[in-house]
Order: sequence, then C-alpha cells, then structure tokens
Amino acid sequence: MALITQTRFRNLSSANGVLDNEGPAPITVVETALERQKRELNLGEKYDVVFCVFDRDEHSSFDEACAVAKANKLKLARPWPHFEFWLLLQFGYTRKPYAKSGKASPADDCVRDLKKPLPNYEKAQRGCFRLLRIS
Repeated sequence: MALITQTRFRNLSSANGVLDNEGPAPITVVETALERQKRELNLGEKYDVVFCVFDRDEHSSFDEACAVAKANKLKLARPWPHFEFWLLLQFGYTRKPYAKSGKASPADDCVRDLKKPLPNYEKAQRGCFRLLRIS
C-alpha cells in the first residue's frame, strides 16, 4: 500500500512516496491521502497529484476506497489482481490463475512462486525494487 504525492516548484516536479508496511485496508490509504492533502493545503502547500496504490486481493474496503478516491479526485494505481503478480511478471510470462486456497489468499500463493526467483522477498517489504534491480 502506498500514497504517492506529486508537487511542482519552479516547473520542477517532485514526487513523494509514503509506504505503510502494515498493509492497511485500501480505505485507510485513501483516508490517509485525504488527511495529508488537507494538512499540506493548510500549510500553504498544494499537491498537484495524489496517487493511492493498493491491490484488490481480498480487501473488503476495496470498492469503498475506489469510490471515495474518485469522489475526491485522487488518482488510483491498482495492480490487478495483486502487487506480487506484477513483480512475478518481471521474471517471465505466466497466466497461472492465483486463487484462494484454504487460508492462503491469492497473493500468498503468488508470493510462494515469487520466492523462487527472489528467495528473500517478503510481502510489504521495503526495498523490493532494489531487490529487482540486483536479480
């Protein structure tokens, strides 16, 4: 889950990212984005664009978060079906259907496959893009 904001100063664009490794529900990401946007506006700053990044997986607040974000003109980046699938595609093509099995979510099943090329990968891990670069 991530909140990414973009501001411009003297025609230079600056992107700021905030990641929450606790894996909050999508609605929490959207609420956090709205709070930060309001706080920055009160300080005299204004974000040009705010992106909320969260995956579908099995989050019960997914639809609500999308509706609230849209109503507040926030941009959404939603990896389908889940973030780990997009990481896995960096290592090759797959059409494997990831589905819930027992207590494991579709993302859990995908993480298991992702650990073949990235044995040290953990869900919501910081530095995963650095891991991809050195793989």
